[in-house]
Amino acid sequence: MAQESGNASAPDGRQRAVAVCWFRREDYEPAKARMADPERLYENYDVWLKEAQAFEREMEQQGVKVIRTRFDGTSFFLFCATRAVPADGPARAEWAAQETMRRSAAPKQG
Repeated sequence: MAQESGNASAPDGRQRAVAVCWFRREDYEPAKARMADPERLYENYDVWLKEAQAFEREMEQQGVKVIRTRFDGTSFFLFCATRAVPADGPARAEWAAQETMRRSAAPKQG
């Protein structure tokens, strides 16, 4: 599957979790066009969504919590540039994991 995820699991008995780079319809095609590995991504958003949801169900059946990390092109491509890594599957997985941790550590505003 071309779905990338960053593992955020804990070996201490807590529920395992995986951060998944989650695209919005309007972001999918522009993001895909800028990726180093567009051939690894699905043909279009609808196919991607169907497969991403299937992956989500599969993980949850295995007891793994799926955390949808909304794709942010600015953040992702900056992540790649500052690390001098290609904008590819491994980078998407690492970005999703790090972005999930960053977002969960950010103070809540309200």
